[in-house]
Amino acid sequence: MYDTTYILERILESAKSDAGSPESKIRSIVYLTFREIDWFLRHLVENGLIRYNLSTSTYKTTKHGEDFLKTVKQIGEFLNIIEE
Repeated sequence: MYDTTYILERILESAKSDAGSPESKIRSIVYLTFREIDWFLRHLVENGLIRYNLSTSTYKTTKHGEDFLKTVKQIGEFLNIIEE
């Protein structure tokens, strides 16, 4: 099972494209059940990290989400440096 940070990172990465990503694509990337993906997407939307486009049924990472993703990656790189 993946940790929460990894799942958040994968969801935000998959929804970064200009067109966004449908839930089915996101779910296939992170291998989550319908219930699990709904929980993550709902919380990401509520916290402004991702937005849902009703007309195209896609999720798109927001600027806030991109900033969060960048920070998570920087922390991961920092932790890798410490472990070396």
